[in-house]
Amino acid sequence: MTTPESADRRTREMAPDEVQRANRAWWTRNPMSYDWRAEISAPRYSREWFDLVDHSFLEASRPYATDRTPFDRILPLEDLRGRRVLEIGCGVGLHTETMVRAGAHVTALDLTSTAIEATGRRLALKSIDASLVQGDAERLPEGECRIMVYNREGMSARVAFWRDHVFKWRFLRHSFDETLWRSTDGFTARHYVQEQFEDLFRGSFDDVESRICGQEADALPVPRRLRRLVRRFVSEGYIRRAQATRGSFIFLTARRPAA
Repeated sequence: MTTPESADRRTREMAPDEVQRANRAWWTRNPMSYDWRAEISAPRYSREWFDLVDHSFLEASRPYATDRTPFDRILPLEDLRGRRVLEIGCGVGLHTETMVRAGAHVTALDLTSTAIEATGRRLALKSIDASLVQGDAERLPEGECRIMVYNREGMSARVAFWRDHVFKWRFLRHSFDETLWRSTDGFTARHYVQEQFEDLFRGSFDDVESRICGQEADALPVPRRLRRLVRRFVSEGYIRRAQATRGSFIFLTARRPAA
């Protein structure tokens, strides 16, 4: 995954409050459009800009997120009508829009003003209503939560280990955690082992389950141009099986009954 300048990342010496301030600043400068190569020429926050950003993300997430309609593998879209949903980390609002269109009453929360502005512009362009809140989600609400984090044992972490930590000699300068921070998006991208991530929730939630998921790059870990050629000869079934075993993400669902 290609990201903005990797030197602008968390270091082990930073205090927690310093990490949080820097994390907010990073995402304020780099909204979640994933247009790291500046390939989108449309004016930012125009309808065309949102369409191009959405197309790119939908294609990248398709192997793990979509069967028939966008995100139907990770969001219970058929059950959302009339329900209240808190979205933590709304980015540029694609999931917000998806859930509102499914009939949910969505409150979208994000750490940065950039994300709140982008999501607000999206909703206004498409005449969609949702509540937008800029804030720091330190406590999860009662009910059900769905969370995606980086998989420490996934393909992107393995690639980062050999490409960046070993072959670029970074192991002589810092830990593998710091290499991961520099190799992925965000100021401090945390990576977890699946079983350990589940354990974090078992003390507070009654029902916890997770699965591995990923993108085409996890199933075919070769340079992008070569992957486009190879993809023609690889079945969709193989892509789905591969991303489910060595994908770069852990998708977790946890449920807790109301007190």
